[in-house]
Amino acid sequence: MPHKYNYPLVNTLVIAGAVFIAGAVQAQTFLSFTDLDNANNDTVTVGGDGSGTVTAGRTVQDVSGTNDYLFSFSYNGSDFNGDSTNDTLTFKVRVSAQSGSTVSSVTEPGPEGQNYTGSVTLGSTQDDVGNDGTKFVNETIMAAGDTLVFTIEDLSLGALTGYQATLNGFDQFSMVEWDGNSHQSVVGTGTGLFVADTNLARTISLTGIAAEGGDTGYQSTLYITAKNPDSGTRPQRWGVEDLGFDITVAAIPESSSYALLAGLLGLSYVMIRRRQA
Repeated sequence: MPHKYNYPLVNTLVIAGAVFIAGAVQAQTFLSFTDLDNANNDTVTVGGDGSGTVTAGRTVQDVSGTNDYLFSFSYNGSDFNGDSTNDTLTFKVRVSAQSGSTVSSVTEPGPEGQNYTGSVTLGSTQDDVGNDGTKFVNETIMAAGDTLVFTIEDLSLGALTGYQATLNGFDQFSMVEWDGNSHQSVVGTGTGLFVADTNLARTISLTGIAAEGGDTGYQSTLYITAKNPDSGTRPQRWGVEDLGFDITVAAIPESSSYALLAGLLGLSYVMIRRRQA
């Protein structure tokens, strides 16, 4: 005797599963941080699902005899769990420098141009991070083979439970020069990397590059290495400003919720197959 199934009940379960998934998606807060410059108590703009600004306090940390810069953030402009009280997200941006990187490109990008033929093998010499005005530099300039490294550490939501903060990645920086020469930077390590040229100031949107078919996109660790144009050695008087990165805060579904969702999806699949038979 064939089994009889309550299809309205099955439909209800499918809808309940869809509501569960939608709720999980909605329980996210996307935060975009832009305009981080090399200055103590720098004002950083918060966008995405957040708003306003946050002040980044800068400290110098000695690491094996060289100086890294640490920027400490404490953002309390969003209510992550919907209890009508804003929560606090804290983290640090670390900037370090090294020299001796091997850098090249198969094809020169040309004035204000770009391509994806760069390659970088990181050097092993650690240097001091320096600043020229509000620009990040390696000690005093960005000579060929100098690399700046940007990372985010110590993401924390404090006492808030049931939620986690995740770094999407770095997605923007600006090359700013002060000597009227053409300068080039390569993003990342390895081969097939994005290389850009500028002789004024240029904002690089890494996620925009990916959308155009490149190999860049979000960078969990951002490496920016200076490359001299093939036309000759020029003073590399440029630096990095306007750093941007994105963080997502999301609820952590309980294991029982995943089991319920799996059961709903499995039952729905069986019902659909039997209906088709």
